[in-house]
Amino acid sequence: MTESLEPVQPANRVISRKALSIVKYLVLLVTGMCVVMEVIQVVLGASAGHLFGEFDLFIDDHFISLTQFLVATGIVTLILVLVGCVGIILENISIITVYIALFVTMVILETIVAIASYSMANRVDSMLRVNLNYAFNRYHGDLSVQRSVDHMQQRVECCGFKGYQDWYNWMMPETDDSPVPVSCFSLTHLQEPFQGGCFSLMNQLIGYVVNLMSSGTTIVIIFQVICIISAVVLVIKLKSFKKHRVAQTSSRTDAYNNDAFNLEPILEEKVRY
Repeated sequence: MTESLEPVQPANRVISRKALSIVKYLVLLVTGMCVVMEVIQVVLGASAGHLFGEFDLFIDDHFISLTQFLVATGIVTLILVLVGCVGIILENISIITVYIALFVTMVILETIVAIASYSMANRVDSMLRVNLNYAFNRYHGDLSVQRSVDHMQQRVECCGFKGYQDWYNWMMPETDDSPVPVSCFSLTHLQEPFQGGCFSLMNQLIGYVVNLMSSGTTIVIIFQVICIISAVVLVIKLKSFKKHRVAQTSSRTDAYNNDAFNLEPILEEKVRY
């Protein structure tokens, strides 16, 4: 009777607990990397949004909206991943399951962002060609456009559409002053205007930022998929471990009950008489 109350296969249970702990901390490590990636995504989206905001006259609204959506999804996903970390530490299957389901939804949304970024990268050229031509043609008649163009030429260190010679084509007929605006000159070197045209330099800058957004989002999505897979593996291991532990507890209870009612012959005789 005493032997039947001993734990069933204690060595196997210790190994299973150790294996589960290893899986748990590996998943926690991967999830921590996802936290870092989400922070990078938020910073990247915010930086791109700030840059597009500087040149909002030359950037279409959906480019700016894309950066805002990227930041919003990054913040929501960051909070979600932190909640997932809590569920992993507590080994709570319900929290981890909800975390996985919501995480899959966020990955789908960020995949849409990545696809939109790749699509917009091919439209930067045509967008800038239209918007820059519009701005330069309205430079002398609209003060707000003039400020935006001057800011762009100083910020990017460019002059004109293709070069500073373009300003001679846009020269006001009633003036004999140099048509090249002051914004085409460096504050430390006023003798010679910037040589590069604004179209080519802005095309490189905006194209680089959009490509960085699309490739960065793709890398983040890859890490997110790894996080989801690792969390699914942890849930499977947790369910298996808890099921095995419940089975062990049930077997001990059954063994104890059987021993309690299957008395030794001598005890049966004492009970009978």
